[in-house]
Amino acid sequence: MHWHNFIAGDNNAYRELYNENIDKLYSYGSKFSKDTDLVKDCIHDLFVDLNNYRAKLHKDVNVTAYLYLSLRRKIFSCIKKKGTSIEVHNLEQSIFAVEWNAEINMVYSEEWKLLLSRLNEELKILSSRQQEVLFLKFHSELTYEEVAEIMRISVATCRTLVYRAIKQLRVKMENVPKIALFLSIIFS
Repeated sequence: MHWHNFIAGDNNAYRELYNENIDKLYSYGSKFSKDTDLVKDCIHDLFVDLNNYRAKLHKDVNVTAYLYLSLRRKIFSCIKKKGTSIEVHNLEQSIFAVEWNAEINMVYSEEWKLLLSRLNEELKILSSRQQEVLFLKFHSELTYEEVAEIMRISVATCRTLVYRAIKQLRVKMENVPKIALFLSIIFS
């Protein structure tokens, strides 16, 4: 709804679009670069570009996927331009580690925290593509179609990546109850 109104020239819709997506975009972008200023600048540039090219934007797009993909491109472009002068996660081994919020840390017991820590270590062993697909699917709560569009892969490949990543985690954490594993991935 905000997208259509924004394209029609509504500045309030532009603000709402920004406010609804800024935290998710920052969380996603920070997985590619340790340079928080670079991530913030890329998000800023993304929204400036949206505003500048508003009249040329398509009305019927998956807005979330469009924003994620655009941010991903901007970050990669900035990283290439700046070369090694910035601190960057290895793009082949992006860190899509689980981040626990303060509420989770307060509520769960030490045993649960150890389990979550172990899961985090196992997530780091997954390929960067598997980490990214899990992050987008479960943390960002995107559909398979949206994740596939962002990662520029087919929906079938996306489903396979999710399946294999979860299967690998299950094998590595076979002594952990499946519900605990599932909940820890979803609520991260």
